[in-house]
Amino acid sequence: MNRELTRMELAACKRVAANTKSLKTKLAKLTAKIEELKNQQVTYLEEIRMWEAPIMEKYGYSVDEILDGSYLLAEVEVVPQITAEDFTETVEVNINEL
Repeated sequence: MNRELTRMELAACKRVAANTKSLKTKLAKLTAKIEELKNQQVTYLEEIRMWEAPIMEKYGYSVDEILDGSYLLAEVEVVPQITAEDFTETVEVNINEL
């Protein structure tokens, strides 16, 4: 499928390249900015982990879990609900015998 382009096809390709050149430049700048922000995010996460590590080691919970109280919910034992269906056995009692 190697064929030479006609003069009109080559001109069309050049127009498309000219029209998309500015978009490709913007895309390259945006990609660089995204990489910069990702690196900054990693730096912030590492710094947060370093600050929170002593609390995590001592208490076993993150600072956020302690401050919002969710660590208390982890320690609560869930008791199953008792319903009327749990009591299927009936007992007859004679009031006169009491």
